[in-house]
Amino acid sequence: MADAAQRAPDLLHARNDHGLPEARKFRGRGISPVLADVAARLRAQARKRVFRLVRAGAEADRGGRPASHSADLQHRPVLRARAQDGMIFGPHIRAIVFDMDGVLWHSSAIHAAAYKAVLDEAGVRMPDYARIAGRRTDEVMRELLEAQRTAEADAKTIAAMTQAKQKMARHLLREAAPIAPGCAGVLERLGRSCSLGLASSASAGTVDLFLEASGTRGLFAAVVSGDEVAAAKPDPAIYLAALQRLGCGPAAAAVVEDAPNGIAAARAAGIALVVAVEGTAPRAALTQAGAHRVVGNLAELVL
Repeated sequence: MADAAQRAPDLLHARNDHGLPEARKFRGRGISPVLADVAARLRAQARKRVFRLVRAGAEADRGGRPASHSADLQHRPVLRARAQDGMIFGPHIRAIVFDMDGVLWHSSAIHAAAYKAVLDEAGVRMPDYARIAGRRTDEVMRELLEAQRTAEADAKTIAAMTQAKQKMARHLLREAAPIAPGCAGVLERLGRSCSLGLASSASAGTVDLFLEASGTRGLFAAVVSGDEVAAAKPDPAIYLAALQRLGCGPAAAAVVEDAPNGIAAARAAGIALVVAVEGTAPRAALTQAGAHRVVGNLAELVL
């Protein structure tokens, strides 16, 4: 087996005849030659499947209803979030912290495809995406390499694979912008009675891309990316950091998540109410992970 330092570029630089035109296109957009070939391959292998799922998510929410059903939430009368109103967040909740991927935009298919493209190049088996969702990319790469290809799990290989996955995912996310239907309206409504935070294991660049694409930057009083904490979910550090910036204790806070790793992080932080959105993982898995409530889509948070 070749030395990992020598093989790292080769893992991500393989070519085929179909990928060359696409690779040149990506290079013209500022993506490095190493990543350009991964980008081309992902386009060839996964673009149809990814965008079919993304467009379906843009046309209907996870409950199968038209996007307009949730988009009109911002025009409804404002109600204080009281339990007797049938709303999820009671009057004791002063802050709500949202996960990003799988909650505020339907990005799971894109992240899964980007992971698979890079892992396939390295000869590493792709696990079920729900198992790694919500975790920091470098930690996932390190764990998978150590479990399946121990001799290759050096810092250079991990860094190269992490960069490839993140850049490819950001490019596809920029093209698709799969914002959850009604996202801004839901956040605006909840923000009238609670302080809102965003806590994502994604890189700062990916978080910034979401805030720009969704137009929701001004709705969050605190934003924490995976780059800002030493340990990612399921460690509670990211939620504790968000609450500190919001000036709210966990007993008066709620978290909205989509993955077992994120739910575990919120529960470990002592969050009073953990709400999960179906999609990345099935309802049973979310409940088993410790979610107090499970909803079918983002709009149900204010119905």
